[in-house]
Amino acid sequence: NRAGGTSVTMERLFVPSRLRSDATLIRLAIRDDVSTLLELIRKKADFDHSVGGSGENSSTLQVTEQRLLETLFPDDNRLPYAQVVLAEQQQQQDKVVTGFASYHFRYSTFAGRPSLWLDDLFVDREFRNRGIGSALMERLVNEIARDHDCTHVAWTAAKRNDKGLRFYRRLGGRIVD
Repeated sequence: NRAGGTSVTMERLFVPSRLRSDATLIRLAIRDDVSTLLELIRKKADFDHSVGGSGENSSTLQVTEQRLLETLFPDDNRLPYAQVVLAEQQQQQDKVVTGFASYHFRYSTFAGRPSLWLDDLFVDREFRNRGIGSALMERLVNEIARDHDCTHVAWTAAKRNDKGLRFYRRLGGRIVD
């Protein structure tokens, strides 16, 4: 667990689509998204720090655009260490990235199947309460985890992030700690 974190698991691989925004497009991140992703990671670090979930904040992060390129979009034959999905909203003439989820797969030799580990879920403050987090979770749970025959989806959340924990419960997440 991250400092001050509690474990959450979702064994029922379904998020009701009625909870999400139809105006949100969820797509896989590409190399050209790295600067936008880094900006969102900085905002997430500040948010996590504010709810006691991490000792990091945007001024102490070690991640760089180059590190994201090397680890998420390697040029050589190496596999990426994680995947990222982005949420986009139409704003006047532009599409604006409003949130992201980063994840990777873990493998159980006993089950002979993977599980999906959600590393980060973040929606920019000005776009919260519009169904964007639900849309990100719906993509992860209803599509990605199911398509990979995952046994479950798991993650940690800051114990002081009451709003986030209520959100996860509403989606069917079970607090383990």
